[in-house]
Amino acid sequence: MTTKGYAPEQILRSINRKLNTLFPTGMPDLLVFGSDPDQAVTNTVTHSHGRPEVSQAATSACNGWQVNLSLHGPRLAEIDPVPLLMNQVHELAGVEVQRSALFTILTELFVNALDHGVLKLASELKAGRNGFEAYMDERARRLAGLKEGWVSIVITAQPAYDTIEIVVTDSGSGFDIDAYNQACE
Repeated sequence: MTTKGYAPEQILRSINRKLNTLFPTGMPDLLVFGSDPDQAVTNTVTHSHGRPEVSQAATSACNGWQVNLSLHGPRLAEIDPVPLLMNQVHELAGVEVQRSALFTILTELFVNALDHGVLKLASELKAGRNGFEAYMDERARRLAGLKEGWVSIVITAQPAYDTIEIVVTDSGSGFDIDAYNQACE
């Protein structure tokens, strides 16, 4: 299967090279969506001394709004932040049409940050006949013993650009894009 003459592997490598150029100090979990993707404004996130730093542009909601939530240590095992955030976002105007998509995106980004960033669970655990069960058992074990680590979620609406920006950061070591690129070659 190819896309406009390029194999999917070539497209993925090209995207990865461009992301490495945009985020030379490490890639954040970053997603921007809106009705006009060409008008979307994105901001970078970097880690400084183990804490997320959101660019100054992201801290200003551009006459819109911003919701922030950070959970630390055992609270990550006790609280599901997605319903909390969705309640906050629901109270703010402009997201009714995209509510279902926003819920799914927030859930996926949070679970990814928690499972792979904080808990350091490998996706390969899911392989095999009982893989998913083994993955969930190990996840429960690590959550029960969780003492440190954090996940931070920032949602910013920028009505002037008709976008919602979601930035999820965690205390994990990040995605090793170079190792991934080598494995793809």
